Amino acid sequence: MPSQSEVFDIAVVGQGIAGTMMAWFLYNSGKKVLIIDDNFNGSSSKIAAGIVNPITGKNFVCSWRIHDFLPVAIHTYDNLSKYLGIETYVKANIVRALYSAVDENTWLSKSCDPLLQKFMMPLADISEFEGKVKQQFSYGELRGTFYVRMAEIMEAFRDKWLINDQYLMEKFHYQSLEIKNDGYEYKNLNFRKLSFVKAIRR
Repeated sequence: MPSQSEVFDIAVVGQGIAGTMMAWFLYNSGKKVLIIDDNFNGSSSKIAAGIVNPITGKNFVCSWRIHDFLPVAIHTYDNLSKYLGIETYVKANIVRALYSAVDENTWLSKSCDPLLQKFMMPLADISEFEGKVKQQFSYGELRGTFYVRMAEIMEAFRDKWLINDQYLMEKFHYQSLEIKNDGYEYKNLNFRKLSFVKAIRR
C-alpha cells in the first residue's frame, strides 16, 4: 500500500501500454510516480500484438521516422528487460504476401533502395508453411522486425510496483479526488500532478 505520508510527484491513472510507458519514463527522469489502476481484464492493451514493422503500405515505404524510433525503442525495451527481469521483446522476421507480379516487381525494386534494404530481403522461402497458408503469388521477407510482449511487461511492471508501494490497485473513484493548493489528494494519498491515461470503457 502506498505511504500516506509520502508526496508523489505525479499520479498516473491507468496502466495500459501508454500508462506503463509514461510511468517508466517519468520514473527514469527521477520522479516519484504512483500508478492507480484496477487491472481491468477487458483492456485492449493486454491483447495488443505489439508488432514493430518498419515497412508499411502497399507501396512498401518506411514507417514514419522509423530510423529515429528503432534505436530508442530497442534501448528502452533492453532497459525494461533488465529492470523487470523478463524478455520484453522477441526478434522475428515477417513474411509478407505479394498478391501479383506488380507487387513482386515493386518489392524487388524497393529492396534495392539503400534506405530500405536494411529491412527488406529478396523473395522469401515459405516451404515450412506449405499447406498451412493459402498460397499467394509470391512472398517477401522483412528483417529488423520484432514483437513486444506488452501483456508480460504490464504484468511484471504492476507486480514490481505493488511490491515497491508505488501502485494502488483499484478503480479510480473521481468523487474521492480533492484539489489542493499544491496538488491533489486521493484517499489520503498526495501528489503534485495528475495524468489520466485511461481508455473509454463500454
